[in-house]
Amino acid sequence: MKKKIAFLGGGPEQVIAIRIARELGYQTLVVDDNTLAPGRTEADEFISTRIKDVEGLISALKPFNISGICTHASELSVETAAVACALGLPGISTASAELATYKEKRIKCFAERGIFVPQNKILEYSAIFEEWTLAGKEIGYPLVVKPSNQKGAVGVLRIQNENELFVYYSTVRQDIYSKVYVFEQFIDGNQYSTETVLVNGHCLRHNFAYRHYAGMERFYPYLIEDGHSMPVSFSSGEKESLIEAIEKSAKALGITDGIIKGDLLIDKNGNVYVIEMASRSSGGRFADFVTPHQCGVQILYALIQIAAGDTVAVETLQEKWNIGISQRFLFLPEGKTVTTIKNADIIRSMPNVLDVVFSADFIKNRTQKKIVSHASRIGYVICRGATQQEADANALTTCELLINNME
Repeated sequence: MKKKIAFLGGGPEQVIAIRIARELGYQTLVVDDNTLAPGRTEADEFISTRIKDVEGLISALKPFNISGICTHASELSVETAAVACALGLPGISTASAELATYKEKRIKCFAERGIFVPQNKILEYSAIFEEWTLAGKEIGYPLVVKPSNQKGAVGVLRIQNENELFVYYSTVRQDIYSKVYVFEQFIDGNQYSTETVLVNGHCLRHNFAYRHYAGMERFYPYLIEDGHSMPVSFSSGEKESLIEAIEKSAKALGITDGIIKGDLLIDKNGNVYVIEMASRSSGGRFADFVTPHQCGVQILYALIQIAAGDTVAVETLQEKWNIGISQRFLFLPEGKTVTTIKNADIIRSMPNVLDVVFSADFIKNRTQKKIVSHASRIGYVICRGATQQEADANALTTCELLINNME
């Protein structure tokens, strides 16, 4: 009898993982709050229930005799681990999942184990502003404030002085509730997205992409990323330093089997800082689209095989080619409304264009909202080239063509 894999989340990116599971010969069960989730029609079975209700989720899954559970591109590591633990399935511990999910727990864990993280302070929502002021003085400006319970850069702002900190405290903090907020030293440097496959404590594969922030200063104080590109050209020793930091992070989190995704930074002195390290596969198309097109490696095979307790097919983690791939985002002036995009089909069919995607919100409302988080971006393009530089140039040109044809 085929093993059955349950997927938490049935959105557009999860569909890729569901299809791969079926390709590998597994039966698939999708769980989503949304009864109209795209994954519903892709899976063998579907359950609509509140994913964040862990006890209800466990009860809903018990009758289905699943052999494994996983999530892709979703911040559901804690829920996935809780189900795996309750049903005796392969997976990381809930303690590891919590460390890799909650910023304040992770940063404390890493600092205690000698892993470089930005200088930081953790403050509760209930803290009075004077406590925030003291934390700001201790860390020094500029600094970054992050709500612990958000993703996609929601509520993540660069703060230059005490006046801006007060604005955050009195407005952003009120709009975006989080039990705790993380204050971090702002560090200049090159940032990288990483993705690593772990089996029995050994790293079988590392993927790296350069994260683009040039020109994003125009959205200050919001910290907005403009996509990523591969392959990365590292200076001497940089790649080895990143790998060392990733392996130390996995050990600190207590993760020996699974996928971990990181946001790492190398400063001007060559120091590697771990900004984020999550116990899941990445969203934003890095895992399921950019990397497979760049080198032929699709880590979702390993994600599913590990979740099922099966042997990872190592050949799926070996590079088959090496070209440039770049994802860049589309931005319009705030408030601009678009009624038509001329020549859209022609632009989509250009030789080096792999994908053009507009957000569901933009498709519905056709207006550029204020850029306050990654969800505010109206869409993205993914292009290829012989090198990373050529792919970046192609992606930026494609973005410009699309924007210039919007009326």
